[in-house]
Amino acid sequence: PDSVLSRPHVVVLEVGRDEFAEIYSNPGRRGRRWERVGHVAFLTNGQLTFESPVGIRVHGGSSRFLPAKSLRLFFRSSLGATPPRSREVGLAGDARYETLVLHGDVRPDTGGLQFRFINPISYTIARRLGVRTAATVPVSLVINGAAPQTYVTSEHLSPSLLKRALGSDSLRIYDLGDKIHREGLRTEGPLPELRQRFGPMSGWTMERVGEVVD
Repeated sequence: PDSVLSRPHVVVLEVGRDEFAEIYSNPGRRGRRWERVGHVAFLTNGQLTFESPVGIRVHGGSSRFLPAKSLRLFFRSSLGATPPRSREVGLAGDARYETLVLHGDVRPDTGGLQFRFINPISYTIARRLGVRTAATVPVSLVINGAAPQTYVTSEHLSPSLLKRALGSDSLRIYDLGDKIHREGLRTEGPLPELRQRFGPMSGWTMERVGEVVD
């Protein structure tokens, strides 16, 4: 309805219902075999700002198995897609994207409560600490005409995007799914320095986080 489309940021995703159900019900599957072709449109305050054919996959690690699944969008020329610019999809900056993420971004805690916007909040804290993080914007996501869901459009910080953003080809990329890389982060890069400055983070309150960020 018009009341939904006139919201500040809306993403409308159309994909074959059977094809979408197939990838949605097999969230642990990865790779292009588990990508389906659809169409995406981005609207800001009721105005169409971008639309394109798009490849769609389930995105994430353990979050793949949560009810609100994140989706990754691929803007490939082989699909007839056009890579959007930041402002066309509601994000700050002037990047051009081969991929974007639509984050379900709902996390249940041990008490059964649901917390939203965990990623954007974490990114905001990290940016205050001087870390380059993904640009994000909350959106209403409409899939195949269903009721709108609260999602977050997010940059996908691929190596190619980071190289362009930082103006350098000399980047060391860590894969947190790789045990050797995880161990390396304990002794390399900024994390050891942050641990030395702020000490162990177990038991931190939001007040302590605010003190460190400020």
